[in-house]
Amino acid sequence: KRRVVDDALVLACAAALAPGGELFFQSDVFDLALDALAVFEDHPADLANQAGPWSFWKRGNPYGVRSRRERWCEETGTPVWRMLYRRVTAPRAR
Repeated sequence: KRRVVDDALVLACAAALAPGGELFFQSDVFDLALDALAVFEDHPADLANQAGPWSFWKRGNPYGVRSRRERWCEETGTPVWRMLYRRVTAPRAR
């Protein structure tokens, strides 16, 4: 019931991004992060994984703004699984 990433969300996000726009997703729950990664990687939405195919982003939060949960994870040493995707083409007309 906690899964938020599905095909419809990926399509909506990709459609809202201009070419070069970025989509950043993170979770401290590995199974949820892995499920999200699978949806992003299996979806033909013109989004390129900036860490490489089927890889998590390992360079920390690229935006510097952290949620309370993210700060708590850092303080307790809880891993955070991150993904950074970039729109590589213009949205296709439907």
